[in-house]
Amino acid sequence: MSDIEGSTSKGGQSRPEKDSSSVSTLFDDFKGYLDQKLESFRQEIVDQSIDTQEKVEKLKATPVEPAFNYNGNKKQWQFNAKVADKLQDVSALLNKRKVDEAKLKRRDSTAANRSKAS
Repeated sequence: MSDIEGSTSKGGQSRPEKDSSSVSTLFDDFKGYLDQKLESFRQEIVDQSIDTQEKVEKLKATPVEPAFNYNGNKKQWQFNAKVADKLQDVSALLNKRKVDEAKLKRRDSTAANRSKAS
């Protein structure tokens, strides 16, 4: 009678025994998934923090446009400032090992400069 009591529930239906290894495996998989998501979230926050810090530093470092005697000098200074800004952006992306984004930014700025020159 002890065999029957161990394998049946109160309603007389048999119940499957829990496999502790499958529960453990499931828990480990879930833990790994959560760890991966948390690490991804942490990295995203760090990247955003770095981007924000770089933007603040760029605003602090933005030079005040000097007074120019000739309009051509002013245009050249503005152009040089834009080029320097783009170079800083690309350099920051390369430092983060985001080569593809750096290439896209360079192409976009090159295309924009060509269209303005035409």
